[in-house]
Amino acid sequence: MTHAGSHVDASRAVPSETGIPPRYAVITTIRNEERYIGQTAESLLAQTIQPSAWVIVDDGSTDTTPEIIGGYSDRNEWIRVVDLGRLGGTNRCIRVMRAFLAGYSELQGEFDFVIKSDGDVTFDPDHVERLLQHFAEDPGLGIASGSYIEPIGDGWRGGTRPEGYAVGALRAYRAECLRGVVEAVAPLCERVCSGDGDRERLDPKLILSWDSIDHLYAAEAGWSTQCFADPMFVHHRTEGSRSSILTGLYEQGVVSYVMGYHPLFAMARGVGRFAEHPYMVGGLAMNAGYLSAAMSPGIARADERTRRLVRKRHVHRMRGALRAGPGEKGKGEAS
Repeated sequence: MTHAGSHVDASRAVPSETGIPPRYAVITTIRNEERYIGQTAESLLAQTIQPSAWVIVDDGSTDTTPEIIGGYSDRNEWIRVVDLGRLGGTNRCIRVMRAFLAGYSELQGEFDFVIKSDGDVTFDPDHVERLLQHFAEDPGLGIASGSYIEPIGDGWRGGTRPEGYAVGALRAYRAECLRGVVEAVAPLCERVCSGDGDRERLDPKLILSWDSIDHLYAAEAGWSTQCFADPMFVHHRTEGSRSSILTGLYEQGVVSYVMGYHPLFAMARGVGRFAEHPYMVGGLAMNAGYLSAAMSPGIARADERTRRLVRKRHVHRMRGALRAGPGEKGKGEAS
């Protein structure tokens, strides 16, 4: 994936008047990524603005992933590997949230930005440089990503997201914004994790989505969030395909109920998924997950503050969609 002529002078791509490239850290959460993690590492090593730290959090890989990432950390002192062992709980949303926060707690020193990256993405050498340019142009921008393509059948498709929603597979945070989000989410993490000696185990009774919570609390603090058409990256594994797409969509439906999605918004979200692969059944799986969770009397729900923020966001989006008309509604998954 190349963009001829896209390179810009690093001194123009930094949000400061000094011309000094910004300091940024990368946090990558992984489990069994032997097929792609090397490509992700090479993409990062090739960046025109190099990271100051890369924390790789391994959530119990059983393939050759530890050997691959160990080789990179041995050769680069700024790369650190954190082995969490295999976390309890089967829901991926919980594990990703726990692993990312564990990686964040390992960061040492001051950073201007933090990038959250999956272990199955590749991107151009000036990807970070061009992404940080957006932050330089908008001091109020808190979370941002580029757009992406992912495999579908024998070809590739462009991933879709609603307006203002940064892609979770590779997104950047202004450090001040992320610090506030983590502080707000900390009480929720105490509900998600229960102490067990020196190791924390996830409580599977509460399912939270980091990729939604970060946007909610960033917006509450006054930060804007955005997904830009440029730069682009490649997401080599279709979202939800680690187990099966239908299972992933069903889990998204469950999470949407736990997070407090407005019922009308949740159902409309599933219906909107009908036109995407896997056609029709994907949306049905998402709505089935929501309804199943709603009818489960013992299911744990997010705290009242989070649910209130979710409902407020969704009412605003539904009103905007009604005013805009069907031709201008946002596409893709909504948060």
